[in-house]
Amino acid sequence: MNPTATVLVSGSPENALRIWDPRNCVRVCKLRGHSDNIRAITVNKDGTQCLSASSDGTIRLWSIGQQRCIASINCHSDSVWTLQADSNFTHVYSGGRDHRVYRTPLNDVSKSKLVAVEDSPIQKVPFFNIGKLFFLFLNLKKI
Repeated sequence: MNPTATVLVSGSPENALRIWDPRNCVRVCKLRGHSDNIRAITVNKDGTQCLSASSDGTIRLWSIGQQRCIASINCHSDSVWTLQADSNFTHVYSGGRDHRVYRTPLNDVSKSKLVAVEDSPIQKVPFFNIGKLFFLFLNLKKI
């Protein structure tokens, strides 16, 4: 859900996202594009875009207003289990079964950068940023 509670996005094992208006409990639309389970979702502050991570190894950037996928991110080699966008929704940090954490700029999704490799799958990407500083909390073996 976005911070103003105007958009709620849910995922499912049927590979689709559902967009809801929580103010009146109405489903606005269903978005399809992933070929496997939806594992994680995040919505931007104004509720116009969302990101979804899937067991199909992709992350998709969706336009909620246009009701379509506007970008597909293919940096992971296995299931993507977690994602978190920065506070401005300009970058996404993702992790998954391939033991890797990537940082991807949403204005050019072809420029994903590997930022960490772990000994086990990444189940959560906890981070915070202050200005241009970025703090990621993992038990890292390699950077």
